[in-house]
Amino acid sequence: MAEMKQGLTGSAEVEVRVENTAAALGNAGVNVFATPFMTALMEHACRNAVDSHLPDGTMTLGGLVELRHLAPTPIGFRVRAEARLVEVKGPKLAFEVRIHDGVEEVGSGKHVRFMVSEAEFRKKVAAKEAVKRP
Repeated sequence: MAEMKQGLTGSAEVEVRVENTAAALGNAGVNVFATPFMTALMEHACRNAVDSHLPDGTMTLGGLVELRHLAPTPIGFRVRAEARLVEVKGPKLAFEVRIHDGVEEVGSGKHVRFMVSEAEFRKKVAAKEAVKRP
């Protein structure tokens, strides 16, 4: 495990397919990469930047997403997110992200993740699952 420090980078890439278009999410006829999938790609790139640097028993969870979807990307293109860790403040990790489709920048934004204990997180999930639902 290496030290968690500013400047760490990570990336994630996906091909635009029918399943990750706006049309697949109900926006009929809009056969381009959908914003929710761009958000997921952004989070994945940020995790890739830091996962190998986390202390044992620790994971990261998303806490804030600020995303600008700047241009459409048609089916068949590849979209790549590049994340850079710009701030480490205790458990808070802040990233800047750029997203490109091979032709132009199609998105950019900021993402904040928090380092948490896996065991404590799983306890919270189990406690919530134990709550009787109406």
